[in-house]
Amino acid sequence: MAITVPNGQWVVFGDSHTASTGDAATTTLQNRCMDSYHFWASYYLDGGLTQVYNAGINGNTSAQALARIDADVIAKLPNGGLCTVMLGTNDIIQGVTLATFQANMQAIVAALVANRIVPVLLTIPPLGTPGTNPVTFSPSGSAVTRTAAHLLMQTQINDWLLTWGRANGLVAVDLTTVLTNPADATYLTNYSFDGVHAMPIGKRAIGKALATALEPYVKSAKPILATSNVDTSIINANPLMLTNNGVLPSGFAASGSGSVTSIVEPVSGFRGEALRVSGWSRATARIIQGPLLSAVTGDRVSLSFRYRAVGLQARGLRPNISLRGNGGTFSYIIQQWVEADTDGDHVVYMEGVITQASVTQIRISIEPGSSGNSDPGAGDEFIIGELTVRKLT
Repeated sequence: MAITVPNGQWVVFGDSHTASTGDAATTTLQNRCMDSYHFWASYYLDGGLTQVYNAGINGNTSAQALARIDADVIAKLPNGGLCTVMLGTNDIIQGVTLATFQANMQAIVAALVANRIVPVLLTIPPLGTPGTNPVTFSPSGSAVTRTAAHLLMQTQINDWLLTWGRANGLVAVDLTTVLTNPADATYLTNYSFDGVHAMPIGKRAIGKALATALEPYVKSAKPILATSNVDTSIINANPLMLTNNGVLPSGFAASGSGSVTSIVEPVSGFRGEALRVSGWSRATARIIQGPLLSAVTGDRVSLSFRYRAVGLQARGLRPNISLRGNGGTFSYIIQQWVEADTDGDHVVYMEGVITQASVTQIRISIEPGSSGNSDPGAGDEFIIGELTVRKLT
């Protein structure tokens, strides 16, 4: 079949590998990129695909997915589009036969094609925790010893997905080479916490492999992060923070009774300039930008940014980035608690619908997590840049 996705509409379909954070019926990309391979695919494709629904449900077999394809995929893409399908892990765990799995997948593909939806098949990730002997995996918290039957079924499923899919003109993405240690067919070191599900580095590898496979067929649209301060689809001023007074970007202000020590400067790895915060009295201190340039009630918008945090995780602190509207009382349109991490730069993407357009603002603060009870200390810092709000509708 010809691979064309003229409208860029995309549903991700599968089990917990796709559900990521366990939210089976969200209409947004998963909020934190490290929880979602589909975010990274969209990131590497420069926004060429727009995810309209996450149809991943934890624990689903191919039969359970087939039973809900009309409601969870076809109904979400009434004008056609693209659907990535990653299924098979739970079929292995539950002892489903290869023939049954194949029949279910053929029915899924047939239903998608009949409704002008392009199927893209992904092989299933490894089963096996690195360094275990005998090899184990923990699908629901308790360790299970991987058997020869498990390994054989996984190999058969993946070989069939690639062979059958490509023979029928489908894009079939082989994840084995980007996730698997060939010595024992477990995950690569640090790629999984339970031998079943990929960790952030693994999710990013899946997304990049998927994007590479789809790149010839997908036209880049709007990059997730700002590339310029002049872009009519971006509705917050100064996204690259190029105009500033050296302390705060133009259009931003410190607010609240706490204190903030900040500087705006070029930072390696960030486009434009970035806001570096090295001191923060977390009680009520915050940095605010707003109002948005052209937001009205009912608009669907996305909020994305690049960040780096140093030292906050050890103190149990986490940045809180939110988009808020004021219709008399402030309410959250989008709110993201960012888990502080020292492992390089991260990108976050969120979507939401503006319910209160008046005085709509972006709010940045650093607040305690579940164990946090201290302010940032010497050497701790949080950097944010490429702060982008786009109007999607």
